[in-house]
Amino acid sequence: MAMTGMDGSRIKNFVESDRTFNAYVDTKFNALDTDHDGSLTQSELKPMVQSLGDALGLPPIGSSAETDHIYQEVFSEFSKGAAVSKDVFGRVLKDILLGLADGLERDPISVIQFDGTRLREYASSPQYEVEALSVFTRLDVKQDGRLPASRLLDALPSISVIKGMPPADDPKIRGLVHYALRAARVDSRKNLDQMQFVDTLRKFLLSMADGLKTHPMKVAHSEKLYDGESIKKLLKNEEELRKALDETWRRMPKDNRYKASKDYLRIGVDEMGPAAGLPPVGSVEEVDDVLQQIFEKFNLDDGESISQEDFEKCMMEVLGSLMLQLEGKPISIKSSKIVDE
Repeated sequence: MAMTGMDGSRIKNFVESDRTFNAYVDTKFNALDTDHDGSLTQSELKPMVQSLGDALGLPPIGSSAETDHIYQEVFSEFSKGAAVSKDVFGRVLKDILLGLADGLERDPISVIQFDGTRLREYASSPQYEVEALSVFTRLDVKQDGRLPASRLLDALPSISVIKGMPPADDPKIRGLVHYALRAARVDSRKNLDQMQFVDTLRKFLLSMADGLKTHPMKVAHSEKLYDGESIKKLLKNEEELRKALDETWRRMPKDNRYKASKDYLRIGVDEMGPAAGLPPVGSVEEVDDVLQQIFEKFNLDDGESISQEDFEKCMMEVLGSLMLQLEGKPISIKSSKIVDE
């Protein structure tokens, strides 16, 4: 099982090479401009956005919340006008790619080649039998010591990517699962006792390993721990904190009194996210829930207009509270998706 890392450096090198990037823009634009009128309609742009990851070896949609959020931004950036010129196409594409690169620098993604080797090793190990017995006990809710063979599939989510199992919730694994069920001669109508379950599941996994040997799969895997450490570093670095606060305030919509509504505080958190090591607002539900609790605690959704000084005080309250919450109860996010060849 081979593994390669994706940290955004390849994308940045590509974009920063004017000759290579401009040639790509010309080629891509001309290919998409099917009616050759020198501009792209929304229907002409859609295939480009969908294939953006494959074209440059980027992580696929669904690989992580971080990159999914940026992909969603792609559609909105390109949909601002009825048609897009080549200059606008190149500019927006560059912004998108640099955004993806920044996201990958914060949350690198590993692309793993699954060839069945690791899964075969796991299914043949003493560790497998202990864990399979534990899975049987968990699934045997009736506690009668028997399970239908169809429940084998319910065991797959408990076998991690690290053990050689492609993500069980990815629809692209269905063909492999059906092959393995046939190869292992699993009769879904048969009831299995504890040891029969362990042995049948092992045969099933070994058959999956055989299928992966013949038809390997690539999986994009990411892991991110939000434990407050990045926020703590930012709060201790006065220069970086001052820079982030000033830039965030500059971007906030203001009234004629040069005040901003508290309604924009969430936008402020989003703006400071990269500096504080936080995901985009709306991309990780668990982090959003903690933020909501903080906003309710400090009554930050009342729409009151506040000065820059008060805005910064509110931002510090949010970041400080979020840091403490994450230190006490870190949030771990793991994501795995099969990559199209």
